[in-house]
Amino acid sequence: MEWINTDESPKEFGDINLFREDAGVFCGFYGNLAETISDRFLDKLISEGLTEEESFEVTYWGYDFEQGVFRCDNSEIPTQWQPLPDPPK
Repeated sequence: MEWINTDESPKEFGDINLFREDAGVFCGFYGNLAETISDRFLDKLISEGLTEEESFEVTYWGYDFEQGVFRCDNSEIPTQWQPLPDPPK
């Protein structure tokens, strides 16, 4: 599978692999939180300070064991992405 520059966004919301030179390959998704995660988890993030406007922002998001879901912004913006491979048969 080829890596795609993040200047070319995925055509659909969903899970993807992301890459950044300082972080290597990491899991994340492209889309917005309001339409991608459960209402329960979204409510938790809003109670922790996420605004409703931020929850609808379409961007790259990463998964982290310590932070949970985080917005890839500033120095955390990935440079490439690729779709996840097909599951095993």
